[in-house]
Amino acid sequence: MSENSQFRFGAATGVGSMPGGDAREAVKTVTGTFEDFPFLPELPARGPGADMIGRTAGMLVELYARVEPSGWRIGDRPGRDTKRARSWLGEDLDALEEFTQGYEGPLKVQAVGPWTLAANLELRNGEAALSDPGACRDLAASLAEGLRLHLAEAGRRVPGARLVLQLDEPSLTAVLRGQVRTASGYRTHRAVDRQVVEATLR
Repeated sequence: MSENSQFRFGAATGVGSMPGGDAREAVKTVTGTFEDFPFLPELPARGPGADMIGRTAGMLVELYARVEPSGWRIGDRPGRDTKRARSWLGEDLDALEEFTQGYEGPLKVQAVGPWTLAANLELRNGEAALSDPGACRDLAASLAEGLRLHLAEAGRRVPGARLVLQLDEPSLTAVLRGQVRTASGYRTHRAVDRQVVEATLR
């Protein structure tokens, strides 16, 4: 019993996505429920740009994405979809700043990782960025810089926070196993070498 008395659970936090479309209401709920480890909520019900892929695409630096009937596609310049994603993220950060006045402690922000992004963002030809190793490298570099800026902004708004970054990689298994389908749907993109995957994530 005396050994177990030293054991302590870490603070609980949430996954990230929440129902509804009201940023202030979502942040109010999060900060009230997870007092010791709040997080910046995502509200995918608002539509394209608030979803996991669109939100992270909006964080990219010098790379832009727009919504096509087939999904998110990399484009030449920031269009309304990029602007919408950035506007919603700004709204969420405003709400977070409002409800975390004086907060000190861990604060989680989350984004999609580079391999899930590469599997879900299309190049101009309609194929996943995953099909082009150069595009994967560019995407990872752009994301790394975008996340650096995002963390700096979150830290500026909540100066007492110890920021924790959660990278979501729901497509990682499919990337490693060569299960990501091509645009035609008849084939799959070749598996990415595990060492390349690990190096990029580092």
